[in-house]
Amino acid sequence: TIDGDSNSNASFNLAYTSANSGSARLSPSDSTGTIFINSNLGSIKIGLTNYSGQGGQNGNLGYFEVGIKARNIVYSSANYRPTIRITELGPVGGRIKGTFSGQVSRTVVRNGISTIYTATVSNATFEVPRGLDK
Repeated sequence: TIDGDSNSNASFNLAYTSANSGSARLSPSDSTGTIFINSNLGSIKIGLTNYSGQGGQNGNLGYFEVGIKARNIVYSSANYRPTIRITELGPVGGRIKGTFSGQVSRTVVRNGISTIYTATVSNATFEVPRGLDK
């Protein structure tokens, strides 16, 4: 769900399906990776740093972005400390599952004046096929 910035506990299903695109690529050598889902409703991008496999990854593992196509906006957690957890780490060709939550923001510039709108993402999950490692 997304709450704040004109969202009132709004629920979005951006799940990967055969009709949508999505993938996860990891780099075991430097513990980084990217998870991406794109659907007709929006997109999710998760950038991982310092992941160590399945289970207890929690806290400052990177950032995430959530795009909502109906509103033509993208929220980012880049300025905050999101919680990203990998709950299942399958082999290449298998699945990667996890959860993410945290504060997000977007910046709107009008007439040279920047306004930052914040919202909170909670109870978000992802499940995508794992592609070839980077």
